[in-house]
Amino acid sequence: MAGLLALGAGLTAAGQALAQTQPPAATCVRELVADVVAMDQAVQFNRYGSHHPAYMVYALRGDVVAKNGGSSLTPGAVKLREDLRPRPLVLRANIGDCLTINFQNLLNPTPVSVPGVSVDQPATRAAGLHADGMNYVGGIGADGANVGANTSSLVLPGGRTTYKLHATREGVFGFYNPASQNGGESNIGSLAFGMFGAIAVQPRGAEWYRSQVSRAELDLATRRDPANPGVLRTLDTGHPDIDYTAVYPAGHPRAGRPILAMLHENQIVHGDINAIITGPSRGRFPDNTFRANPVLEPNRTVAQGEGAGTRTRHDPYREFVLQFHDEVKAIQAFSQFEDPVLGHTLHSVRDGFAINYGITGAGAQILANRFGVGPAATCAECKYEEFFLTAWAGGDPALLVDVPANAQLGPDDKRDSDVAPSSRALYPADPSNVTSSYLGDRVVMRNLHFGKEAHIFHLHAHQWLFNPDQPAGSSYLDSQMIAPGSGYSYEIAYNGSGNRNQTVGDSIYHCHLYPHFAQGMWGLWRVHDVFERGTELDANGVAIPSSRALPDGEIMAGTAMPALVPLPTMALAPMPAPVHIANGQAVFDAPGTAAENNPGFPFFIAGQAGRRPPRPPMDVIDDGGLRRHIVVGGEAVAQMTRHDLDKVSESLEIRWLDEAGEPQERAAMAFHALRVHPSRTPEGTPRAFVTNGRPPVRGAPYADPCVLDNGAAAPGAATPRVYKGAVHQMRLVMNRAGWHYPQARMISLWQDVQATYEGTRAPEPLVMRATSNECIEFHHTNLVPSISELDDYQVRTPTDIIGQHIHLVKFDVTSSDGSGNGWNYEDGTMAPAEVRERVQAIRRHYGCQGDDSQGAGNCPVARPHPFFGAGPDNAWLGAQTTVQRWFADPVVNTTGKDNTLRTVFTHDHFGPSSHQQNGLYAALVIAPEGTSWTHPETGAALNARGGRADGGPTSWMANVRTPNVADSYREFVLQIADYASAYESGGGIDSNGRSIPDPARAINPPHRDRLGLPYLIGRPRVCPGGGSPPCPEAVSAADPGVFAVNYRNEPLALRLYDPNARRADGSGNGAQAAGLAGDPAYALRSDVPRAMPQFNSQPSRSSTNYTHPALTAGLEPGDPWTPMLRAYRRDRVQVRMMAGAHEEMHQIHFGGLRWLWNSMDPNSGYRSSSIQAISEHFEMEIPLVAPEGDIGPHTDHVYAASASAGGYWHGTWGLVRAYEYQRPDLRPLPNNTPPSTPTNRTLSDGTVVPLGTTATARNLPNFRGVCPIAAPVRRYAVSAVAANVAIGAQGLVYNDRPGNYSGQRGPLSDPTAALYVLDSDLSNGKIIAGRPIEPLVLRAAAGDCVEVTLTNRLPANWADQVVATANHGFFALPGNVDRFNANQLKPSMRVGFSPQLLASDVTRGEGIHVGLNRAPANAARQLTVGPGETTTYRWYAGLLTMSPTNDLTATPVEFGALNLLPADRLRHSNKGLIAGMVVLPQGSSWTTDTTTRMAATVTMPGGRTFRDFVVMFQNDVNLRAAGRPVCPSGAMEGLETATPQSVATVGCKGAEDWEDAGNTAINYRSEPMWFRLGFPPGENMDLLRRVNYANALSNSQAGGDPRTPVFTARKGQEVRFRLLQNGGHPRAGIFTLHGHNWSTLPYANGTVPSQRIEGVRTQAGYVPSPASGTRDAMGPAQHHNVVVEQAGGPAGVTGDYLFRNQGPDAFDQGAWGIMRVTP
Repeated sequence: MAGLLALGAGLTAAGQALAQTQPPAATCVRELVADVVAMDQAVQFNRYGSHHPAYMVYALRGDVVAKNGGSSLTPGAVKLREDLRPRPLVLRANIGDCLTINFQNLLNPTPVSVPGVSVDQPATRAAGLHADGMNYVGGIGADGANVGANTSSLVLPGGRTTYKLHATREGVFGFYNPASQNGGESNIGSLAFGMFGAIAVQPRGAEWYRSQVSRAELDLATRRDPANPGVLRTLDTGHPDIDYTAVYPAGHPRAGRPILAMLHENQIVHGDINAIITGPSRGRFPDNTFRANPVLEPNRTVAQGEGAGTRTRHDPYREFVLQFHDEVKAIQAFSQFEDPVLGHTLHSVRDGFAINYGITGAGAQILANRFGVGPAATCAECKYEEFFLTAWAGGDPALLVDVPANAQLGPDDKRDSDVAPSSRALYPADPSNVTSSYLGDRVVMRNLHFGKEAHIFHLHAHQWLFNPDQPAGSSYLDSQMIAPGSGYSYEIAYNGSGNRNQTVGDSIYHCHLYPHFAQGMWGLWRVHDVFERGTELDANGVAIPSSRALPDGEIMAGTAMPALVPLPTMALAPMPAPVHIANGQAVFDAPGTAAENNPGFPFFIAGQAGRRPPRPPMDVIDDGGLRRHIVVGGEAVAQMTRHDLDKVSESLEIRWLDEAGEPQERAAMAFHALRVHPSRTPEGTPRAFVTNGRPPVRGAPYADPCVLDNGAAAPGAATPRVYKGAVHQMRLVMNRAGWHYPQARMISLWQDVQATYEGTRAPEPLVMRATSNECIEFHHTNLVPSISELDDYQVRTPTDIIGQHIHLVKFDVTSSDGSGNGWNYEDGTMAPAEVRERVQAIRRHYGCQGDDSQGAGNCPVARPHPFFGAGPDNAWLGAQTTVQRWFADPVVNTTGKDNTLRTVFTHDHFGPSSHQQNGLYAALVIAPEGTSWTHPETGAALNARGGRADGGPTSWMANVRTPNVADSYREFVLQIADYASAYESGGGIDSNGRSIPDPARAINPPHRDRLGLPYLIGRPRVCPGGGSPPCPEAVSAADPGVFAVNYRNEPLALRLYDPNARRADGSGNGAQAAGLAGDPAYALRSDVPRAMPQFNSQPSRSSTNYTHPALTAGLEPGDPWTPMLRAYRRDRVQVRMMAGAHEEMHQIHFGGLRWLWNSMDPNSGYRSSSIQAISEHFEMEIPLVAPEGDIGPHTDHVYAASASAGGYWHGTWGLVRAYEYQRPDLRPLPNNTPPSTPTNRTLSDGTVVPLGTTATARNLPNFRGVCPIAAPVRRYAVSAVAANVAIGAQGLVYNDRPGNYSGQRGPLSDPTAALYVLDSDLSNGKIIAGRPIEPLVLRAAAGDCVEVTLTNRLPANWADQVVATANHGFFALPGNVDRFNANQLKPSMRVGFSPQLLASDVTRGEGIHVGLNRAPANAARQLTVGPGETTTYRWYAGLLTMSPTNDLTATPVEFGALNLLPADRLRHSNKGLIAGMVVLPQGSSWTTDTTTRMAATVTMPGGRTFRDFVVMFQNDVNLRAAGRPVCPSGAMEGLETATPQSVATVGCKGAEDWEDAGNTAINYRSEPMWFRLGFPPGENMDLLRRVNYANALSNSQAGGDPRTPVFTARKGQEVRFRLLQNGGHPRAGIFTLHGHNWSTLPYANGTVPSQRIEGVRTQAGYVPSPASGTRDAMGPAQHHNVVVEQAGGPAGVTGDYLFRNQGPDAFDQGAWGIMRVTP
């Protein structure tokens, strides 16, 4: 490998220009310049001591100084100026600007090393700056990379080059170093060290100013009194008179540079992550800049209040650029994270996931508290996960201080009294991960992600529209999945800061994937209600005694607050009542309860720094005997072992608080009860400042959510809908085999708790319902134990408080957030045992006598709950009920239609990482006013006002009667979860029903043995660091447990399993069942007897396996136990999909059905699959139309809540059963009366079918099956063949080169692959020489009738070959069943096609065996075919709908890309049986390229042409080379040793995570890095950091073009990429194309419900949508269309443009190619 350490070929210190014809220059509105360097920089991540001594960052040259103090900047000898906090660089431009980046590489020429520290920088020292989504100007050298046949535009240390980019679209686009994209920490190269940044593109004419500065800088930017220059000028309101154009004065180190303005004579001089963006001359934007949208500007025509004026999108805004980065290379704060034993336990709470180089993981805070260092050093009541988000205990997130907590620790892990604590916060202009604004400020958040994992950005108390330029009905969101390389903009709705109810306080933003959240990926958005001038500091940077600073439990002078620069033209926030800090606590200089006494947030919160905050005032329904208080002292005992991290309060000193509010709280209530406050704008113009304007109410003391946009009370504010819910713990059984978890936690309505315990009511995630404009009061009772007991998944930990954080609805964020974030209150409900523990500790401290039972004074007494009593064994004694107040505000579009909030997620926020995966999530469904709900089986009213006192009864399914009865529909709420802990039947529980560890029966525990071939994964025998199992985690992170949907699963791992079958290797019993029972193509059938008898019947009260009732009536014996969606044909159906937990991406697929991506937006595009993860929601509106005669009494469609191979293996699938005739157990909808008796009808082909009288399609004779008789017919004949028969003995060759690794030469192939080929490409069973060997892609035009004849030509022994020992590979499924995994699973010998999107009849046109669909009598129309058999499918490229007069209507639809899904959802894609189709514009013609059918030139009617490229992602392939399986990337993860060992030495054991198991490819081609650069596949990442990757993508590295696709297009041509993935793993893939951008939703609605694909902005009918340079997220069953307007961009730059999967492992394993733009 030594040869790999040489620097990249072709690089010079000065860089080189391409010897190519230069294209014409693009039109540049302005020529901006940024001087940027790449450099090594020490970075501190938080106040606890997590850091890295040599990050690799981009910076503006003007912010860089020489380490020696000189003027020369040389590689390895530079650093950021001392007063500038290291942050990812943000460059800005406006639409139309050209940005010239003068780049110099100042990285150390060799990797930085520090004695005793694992710096681990990559060996690649060449660097560039590549920006995704930006167009190029001047030549391909602007790529900043080294791709294909291009000349490299990277430079070595000391070298310089220039990149010129064109900003053609608004949005945010990431840049990074393409020289080092793999190897090292998590295989992400220099990204792990922070080498990335952002370009934020603003509207035309925008000006940019700094958003927050230090107090000293604001003073410098304040105008001086002309008569007395030493005096700062103020307005008559007391605010400083700010000069936004001021420059640093003479003598200042930055003299002459603007203080606030970010641009100076077209030179970018500030790269802040936050900014103020205004229109020209610091004014509003011109009126035509933004489209009107009532959700974003509710006060466009109606004033917010007297003197406040109107608001529009054209107001200036604040911009926050939030750059996510994961798998951070960090030196942890405490040695326990590296301890051989505790390291495994604590890895899930380490500092590992960051935002803008700031991290605040839970683990460091917990350890600091227990070691007695840091701000919460003496916090006895700070226990575990519940306090890591509160600033009262820990200070602001990612706050940096002069003496980190770990520096105060002695060698005995106790506080070293000789070390002084912190005295100040660093970087007063940017001290923490807090972005700030004033109430009412318009805000746009720009979010990017650099790293490995996908994330879910979630923001509390605020929302945005996915497409703000779609005023008719864009998705209304507060969560957004963001994958590596992606960028999104969130324009905050309802005027921005504070939402429509003007809520002051801290709104947390975070990754909602809990392992990422717990490892530090979070920050705060602080909305201020008073003017913040910044903290005045002394010469040492310490807050002066009289200054306004934040309280702190460690820093006695308090921590500095930045000066928050006000938005021009907007009302200035009132000046605060004075406050200062003494001994770390706030002291009020003007106490009182009037509005003028308001000290502002957070000072009015009655908290104590260094402690957990109190619950809000006006919050309690029943306190359990423990009144409102804060702890001010005490003692506790904590555990810290591999199995136990519990903590118990022994003695507590408290201060009681007034339930109605302390004086400063009442002052703030009075302040916020006023609607307007007279003020001025920064320009001095009178304008009122707006606050909530409603009086305090329980659940909302400061910001009543039930308020209208003019300040009036909302309808129903005085009479809220009430729900009463209780969180409780019980044993939950997930499937018919008895998989269960003893400590499941869930929320139920009060009157449902006992029935759920007793087994007379099925456990299900709670669904509440309400209508728009309803005010809702939620009463929350906690019956859960205060301890989560040790099991095989997680250590014993406190869970002493639970809250209900809710999404989308409006609430007072300080008091009804269901959490304790930032400086807000602790809005939660204590566990009964915690109440009792606190009561005992308080009584112990105050010496209370045992006979004092009155609870008076300081001697409280726990009391029974008025509804639940003391509970079993007094477990509920002390149970509390608290209250939240929500408003289901309408979401009204430009036509006045209320689109509603739709589906709202709610969950605990105090211990979600500990227990949410085990059931603690729920939903609130919002419907239009006038809607009512009934139970679909009983007809009983659901969620009716005036019904049960707790708001019930409720159900996950409902018949929904809408105000217009014709719109009524069936509703199903499905909530998927992953990481759910589970044991085999009888496991994990003792004879008393208590949870216990049980390693022998834990399903997929967090630590697993890496067995290698053939079984890959096994139960652990020894824990990391030694010792016997269990090997639990602090919180679940290592992909443990199972998936479930609505708490249930139906694992194919069990349906296909025979526990009595002998394994092939003779090692014991337990293998694939014989016959149809073990055939994956029949895994979803309900009438195939299973080898495991539990799956051949439904549990009944008389059966031995009965635990919970069925979720629905009407289940047949072999039907899955997961939710069945039962409806009548022609019903309108709405499925509300949610993800309740926990970390994985889930691809949702419904067979034979389609829906608009956003049902409210006709231009959002049709989908047959959608991707989501925790907290995301989407709604599918699906009409169940029977397009063809029906063979049986019902039709079954399969749905997959997680459509990956692993999702099916886990069992997250079920059935949609559509009945033709009325049944007594299913109530009809009022707008669809099904027939009671059948009527027969003869079709045009002579087939006799039964039809009901009202279901008879009057024009059925005009159809041939699903196709109109007049539709053009397009016929294809296709065969499934074995590659080693049809191609040659090597099978399917993915790369025919020998490669550069001598230890395993190529070619790369799969000898037992199978593939679909056109019959015209076969001769005597062989593929004709010269015919392309690639995945099958069919093309059709919208409106075509497509007939595909499929023949199975697989040899009879093909499946046996696949599982033969000689052909085993590293593709793996979840380890749910011991020694039964992919290598033990034969693929089905039956093949079939199931088309997405197209109109088809699932009983004839879907190539998979589902439910109880009856097979057609005509043998030529079989669903699947075995060897030697043939069938024909008929599909229609469009939609079929039923008119009110019972006429079938066929509408052509240009669907674009779609998958033809396989019959076997587990193994067929793994073996290459993948196929797709492209539906082109109606009337189009096309010509495929001579060398590939994946590329074509399409001509539309009228002559418009475009290039059409199909990219089929594969991430589940088993490749072989030199007679051995190819080890997957990351195979050494989890097997690290102190001295890194090569995989070539220790041998490949397969991937640590099943979703990374296997190899990747595109279109049957792969170009992996190991093969090009010459190192072992699956190599240790620590060794790979020593590899030089600078030349990895260059043709010079491999002697020519990559074997992966090289698509060609002429400059200026329109290009469409069709992105498909048939199956495989759920790991999100991301399509990236260098040098280009596109619209995320390239769809234009035509004749409803038709669509056409239109992504060219100059074409008629184009509908605006956000711009991007990436398309996320690919995954199984996903299909996307990307429309590139002009190959080469507006400047027509020719050259090689990389396209790739941005996921690092997929890219590393060869998922990339080139688009070659020619003249």
